[in-house]
Amino acid sequence: MLKLDHITKYYDDFLAVDDISFEIKEGEIFGLLGVNGAGKTTTFRMIVGLLEKTKGEITLFNKKIDYNQTDKIGFLTEERSLLPSKTVYEQAIFYGTLKGMKESKIEKKLDEYLKLFKIEEYKHRKIKELSKGNQQKVQFIIAILNDPKLLILDEPFSGLDPFNVELFKEEIKALASKGSMIIFSSHRMEHVELFCKKLVV
Repeated sequence: MLKLDHITKYYDDFLAVDDISFEIKEGEIFGLLGVNGAGKTTTFRMIVGLLEKTKGEITLFNKKIDYNQTDKIGFLTEERSLLPSKTVYEQAIFYGTLKGMKESKIEKKLDEYLKLFKIEEYKHRKIKELSKGNQQKVQFIIAILNDPKLLILDEPFSGLDPFNVELFKEEIKALASKGSMIIFSSHRMEHVELFCKKLVV
């Protein structure tokens, strides 16, 4: 279970996140809904430890999140976080190795997902040569390569057409059915309504 208990974040005198609390159980899909600038990305960055919270406590399986926990987490950031000069394969090997995966398993999982998202031909293409939509697909694949126990998706449908939104949605539901906790943000209610059982506004 992921639990946020009275989390507050200040940037100097600016209040970015104001006393937010929620919990997500295994197999749940949870939506964080808010306008741009509401603090959704800041909340995600605090969960994974990229930002220090001002107050409150965040735990994953009743433990504080540190480097012993991060192998269990997948994170798709809103901004592009891929290495543009790397090929899709090289990017996957780099990320998967950081998550403690063996190269043979990384390639096997990569091939499965490239086929699922119909971009097998881009395996050895550089990230910068792909369209924004295909970069988003690759970024999503990279985030789920390690079968994360907790998957954080920050505006995951950005730049996708309705067909690919449906592909993402089905894979997110499949991960949840295997027990993954999934939390995603959006500023669009129709995305949250697609499959969220719980949400925070």
